[in-house]
Amino acid sequence: MISDAVRALIHSKSHRSTALGIDAVATLLLLLVLVELELMRAWDVPRGRAATRVLGIAIVPLLFSFVLIVVVRALNLR
Repeated sequence: MISDAVRALIHSKSHRSTALGIDAVATLLLLLVLVELELMRAWDVPRGRAATRVLGIAIVPLLFSFVLIVVVRALNLR
């Protein structure tokens, strides 16, 4: 069920550098969606209102992942 790439990632010694890339991508994606949401709100057309609802839903899991990233990073600093 697990692909060879995932299995190699789990057994690799450099999983920390891969995690840094995933953290950066998730954070940048959250920032991008937040900026896009504010631009859609400023546009203020019916189609933009529907898009703001969709983006609002998309922000929730990204925000959760950002909080998780920050907590894990803070715990690793100790």
